[in-house]
Amino acid sequence: MATRSPISCGVRPRISPLPRTRLSSASTTASHTCTTPGKITKLCTACNYKWNNGEAFEDTAGEFAPALGHTYDRAEPTGTVVTDKGTETGHTVKCNACDATTTKAHDYKLDANHPASDATCIKEGETYYKCACLREKTETGSTNPNNHVNTELRDVEVAKCGVEGYTGDTWCKDCGNKIATGSATPALEHKYTNYVYNNDAKCDKNGTETANCDLCGKEPVTREAADTALK
Repeated sequence: MATRSPISCGVRPRISPLPRTRLSSASTTASHTCTTPGKITKLCTACNYKWNNGEAFEDTAGEFAPALGHTYDRAEPTGTVVTDKGTETGHTVKCNACDATTTKAHDYKLDANHPASDATCIKEGETYYKCACLREKTETGSTNPNNHVNTELRDVEVAKCGVEGYTGDTWCKDCGNKIATGSATPALEHKYTNYVYNNDAKCDKNGTETANCDLCGKEPVTREAADTALK
C-alpha cells in the first residue's frame, strides 16, 4: 500500500495542502522611514516560508506598514531662531530619525549656571532662563526697599569716663536713607593702677601715693602708701 505524504504548507499532495496563514510577528524593511511606508516581511511558523509584498500566495494579500511619521523632541543646540514679523516665536527642532525640521516654541527653564540677582533698594532683581536651543531670557522684577547692600555707621561716640557713648546710626550709602537708629552705651568708670609714691612718709606715719586715671589720664587720686612710715 502506498504511503501518503504528510500535509505541509504550500505542498500539494493528493489532498489540499495547508494555507500559509500561520504567520509569526512581522518585521519591516530598511526602507521604512518617516515618510515612506515599510514593506512587511512575515514568516510561516510551520514551514519557515518567508513572504513579503509582491510575493503574495494562496489567499493572503501583501501588506505595508504605514510611514513612521516625524517625532520632534530633540531641540537642536544651535537651532535657528524663528521670527514672525519681527517677533521671535520659537526655534527649529530636528526630527529624531531624519533631517526634517519644524518650529517649536521656546521652553525656558531656570538657568542653573546664572543664579538670580537679588533686588536691592535701588536695583531691580533679575531671574535668568535658558531654552534648550541656548536662547536666553531675563525677567526683571521690582526693587526691594528693605535690602540695603552698602551701609555705614554715622555719629558714633566712644564712651568715656563719666560720659556715655553712642553706637551710631546706620545709613544706606546707595539710597541715602537712615536704616536704623543707634543706642547709648554706658559711661566708663575711672580706673587707677599706676600709683606713684609721694615721698611724704613721717615717723610712725605712712606716706601717700597718687595715680591718674588709666583711661582718661585725669582725675588723680591719692591714697596711703602702706608700710612707708619712717622708723
